[in-house]
Formats: sequence, structure tokens, C-alpha cells
Amino acid sequence: MRFVLRISAIIIAFFVLLIALVRFVYQLFPQLDTATHSNPPRHYSPTSICDDAWKHDYDYTQKDIDHFDIELHDGCFSAIISLPERFRRQYWHQPVNPDQSWWFAIWFVGGRPQGPFGPNAAPVFDHAPMQFRLQGHGTIRYYTNEPPLGRSSQ
Repeated sequence: MRFVLRISAIIIAFFVLLIALVRFVYQLFPQLDTATHSNPPRHYSPTSICDDAWKHDYDYTQKDIDHFDIELHDGCFSAIISLPERFRRQYWHQPVNPDQSWWFAIWFVGGRPQGPFGPNAAPVFDHAPMQFRLQGHGTIRYYTNEPPLGRSSQ
């Protein structure tokens, strides 16, 4: 009986170590993680801001809207996007007409770039700032189910 318990403990320890090793390898080489991006984008640049970013006004803070779309750009991050006040409690994002070439990366104000994320990824950004830059291929939609400002949900 003791022999069986020892073998079981050795097998469990082996699998725990194997899982830890796999997690460590994915931290060292995030490009191996296919959940992050199914097709690694060719034009991703983790620190480049688009030359014409200053020409775009993505300040939605005073707009009482429930969604908006942003056309993504390959190779550089957009101007800063400021979410509507209505989005403060909760908001989501999703690709618009995704295909396998759709991807996005996000750079929160005060943080580091994250991504790229492919069309099948579902990243969650807990306590995310309300301002960020985007990069990618395709169109991304941000939306909320919060009621219009000044009204409470019934």
C-alpha cells in the first residue's frame, strides 16, 4: 500500500512540475501561445505611434453613446482613445467582421503594450484605464450595456 501511495505522489509531483515548466516556457516565449494570436501579425510594432495620430480625435468622454468602432492600423499605435463616461462601470470589445487576419494590440495610458490578440482571443483587462491606444488589422467595436447618463437601470 505504501508503495502505491509513493508512486502516486511521484506521478502527481511529476505532472505539477510539468505544468509549471510549460507555464514558464510560455512566459519566456509568448509567441508560442496560440490563444493570444492565431496568425502572428507581420506588422506589429510594440512601441511605434502612427505619424498621423495627432490628426485623429478619439475623445468620446462627453458623448453619451453605447458603442463606437475604431479602424485599426498595422504597424503603429493610434492616437489616445478616451472612453465615454457611460463606459466607466463596464465595457467590452469585439471584432467587427473578423477573419483570421484580424488582430489588435492595446497600450493603456501609463502601462505597457499588451498583445497582439487574434480573433479568437478573449483578453480581460481588469480595472483598465479609460484611455488607451490601439494597433491592429480590421475594425474593433467598443460597447456597453450601461443605461444612458442620468438614468438608472430598471
